[in-house]
Amino acid sequence: MESIPWTSRQLNQWLLSDAPALALRHAAKPGVKRIRYIMKKDRIKLNSVNYRQGFIEVIGGIHDGCINIETTQIHPDRDITNIDLESSSLRDEDVIANTEVELSLVEAESLVLQLQAAIKLVKDRGRA
Repeated sequence: MESIPWTSRQLNQWLLSDAPALALRHAAKPGVKRIRYIMKKDRIKLNSVNYRQGFIEVIGGIHDGCINIETTQIHPDRDITNIDLESSSLRDEDVIANTEVELSLVEAESLVLQLQAAIKLVKDRGRA
């Protein structure tokens, strides 16, 4: 199986591009039996609340039909403002928790709806 990394932006533009035609041309190459589209790892740094800081990563396509979500919590004494998860200055003991889950498409869509509702609530409170 051959994997093709995608950024979130590229994946969102899938239907608006010539990507389906390119995939078919690539699949026609000798030796290519199956193409699996995997999103590139794009981590979001979470450091608005110091004692709950860390990183979140969302990847589609690791397991067929699933969305992978991984969270990594970093010790509150560690300032992550100018570092990423792969930084050599980040030590193993700085990571205090790590969780990885697989969501079905229905579960992922439910999560998106809940996030949108929470965003609206926070925005509405900010206007009050």
